[in-house]
Amino acid sequence: MNSSDSSGPAPSTATGPDGDRDVVPPADELEATLVAIYSRVLRTASVSVLDTFVQLGGHSMLAFQMLDECKAVLRATPDVTTLITGTVRDVATSIRGRPPAAREEGTAR
Repeated sequence: MNSSDSSGPAPSTATGPDGDRDVVPPADELEATLVAIYSRVLRTASVSVLDTFVQLGGHSMLAFQMLDECKAVLRATPDVTTLITGTVRDVATSIRGRPPAAREEGTAR
């Protein structure tokens, strides 16, 4: 296997030469909006699309705030399991994959 082959961006937990973790930027408007929501709710300036809610310090009470913010800003309520365990990019993918009625209701899948 060639070492130059890569299946995607490096994980956000990788550290650079100065000890900082790599931050993968949003690829589109939905990811950018989610990054802004995560940053605001979790009170952190550095959010990578490969970060998870828990990695960024999220807990059950903040999960409710995240769901409320997503519904208010995006008119979509992400799947709770994906929100808690998935990356920001996973949350965006789950929102994109839901039918429009389910996005607004947040109940149907």
